[in-house]
Amino acid sequence: MRTNTLFIFLFLLVNAFTLHAMPEKQFLDTIIITCNDRVQVKIAVYDGSELKNDTTIGVIVSELQRSLEKVKDNMPRGFYKIVYNPGESMVIEKREPENKYWISGDTVTLFLQKSECVVITSEMHLFFTFFELKDMLDPSLNPCISASLEKLPGKVRYAQTYHYSYANQTGAKETSRVKSNGLDMLTLKAGIGAAFVKNTILTDLGGEVGFNFNKKGVLKNCYFLSANAAYVFSDQSDHFAINVFLNAGYKYNLSNDRSKSNWIGAELGLPIHKEGSFFSDDLFRFAVQWELGKSVYVAGQLYINKGFESAYPGLRIGFFF
Repeated sequence: MRTNTLFIFLFLLVNAFTLHAMPEKQFLDTIIITCNDRVQVKIAVYDGSELKNDTTIGVIVSELQRSLEKVKDNMPRGFYKIVYNPGESMVIEKREPENKYWISGDTVTLFLQKSECVVITSEMHLFFTFFELKDMLDPSLNPCISASLEKLPGKVRYAQTYHYSYANQTGAKETSRVKSNGLDMLTLKAGIGAAFVKNTILTDLGGEVGFNFNKKGVLKNCYFLSANAAYVFSDQSDHFAINVFLNAGYKYNLSNDRSKSNWIGAELGLPIHKEGSFFSDDLFRFAVQWELGKSVYVAGQLYINKGFESAYPGLRIGFFF
């Protein structure tokens, strides 16, 4: 029995950490660089600090410039948009002139239309705007970008927008930085649930206090305390038995989307009030829980007796209000 218990315990842990390692990539940091007042590049990436010592963008820009050199004599007149898929394709679309104006009070300012170049990879998006093709082919473009990226700070857990300007004479400098409105949060939840344990269906009422910490504007880490009052109707003939578990645990949000969540977590529970004989003395409970939908959780449970002498599984579905 001890071997089976350890196997189940390790199986739950492996599944938890496997799912933990599978979050989808989103672009939460933005770096805006102005090069010699001729080219502006916007870089969208999950974590800007990852670009600080990375050479990927330099390679992409060099390849882009070599490709543009090959087609520069065939570029359309006027304004155009370039869509570049590194190592695969380049599409150039002619754009019609646009008349746009900025209006602020009594001031009307003509918007200067520029040509565009979009580069999309699985790790980042790059968006260039420029006046003339020669600006994109300028040898200083790569030094401008790399010098600006070198000034990025180390890892921070807030999503940020960084602004840099570069001139050949003075180099790169940071002009502004804007932090997202991501906030840490205390959450209070109450809910109901049903569990299947030892061929018996248990119902329960519960509550949770969670301490949530954000990363890049998304709530990612939650440390929580919870309690469940489980009602065992088949335990005694004259009335139901109430068994209360106090739990401590941790949850991680697999989603990087602010509007959606996908929590997975683990908890350890101890009985603080016991009635009847359904649960034995010196018992503790380990559980791994997944969020199936908004406010709906399913948990795989393992009830372990003192010294790992025996154990049995349980399955619970819970609904938070």
